[in-house]
Amino acid sequence: MTPAPKPTPRPKRRGHRDPVTPDVAGFVASRDLGCIGPRAGLPGACDGPLELDHVLTSGLSRRGPSEPGNLATLCRWHHRYKTEHAREARPLILALLERFARSILPPLPGSYPQSPPNVDNSGDNRLPSPAEDR
Repeated sequence: MTPAPKPTPRPKRRGHRDPVTPDVAGFVASRDLGCIGPRAGLPGACDGPLELDHVLTSGLSRRGPSEPGNLATLCRWHHRYKTEHAREARPLILALLERFARSILPPLPGSYPQSPPNVDNSGDNRLPSPAEDR
């Protein structure tokens, strides 16, 4: 008896070369506070679960950079609308993200300089522990 041929393995799907980190996803979620479609001026009511969307692409159906200036929280309906009407929707979303960037927002974790200017870090600046306080 001849053994049955083995199925050809499917090629592994490569992950995005610039995945969205949990810090960036959390920052975008706290910045957007839900679907930004209506605030950006996209028509229609929100419908469906929230999705993190790469607003700009790098062409050929590839996602653009995974940074807050290129990420937006959209419901499924507005995400699909943005995809199908990209020429009119992207400028509206990007304008809103620009307004967000200009407003007073906390910076991303890790974006602070190592030490603020004019601060001497040569000594021990730790707060005393309760055991040392006695």
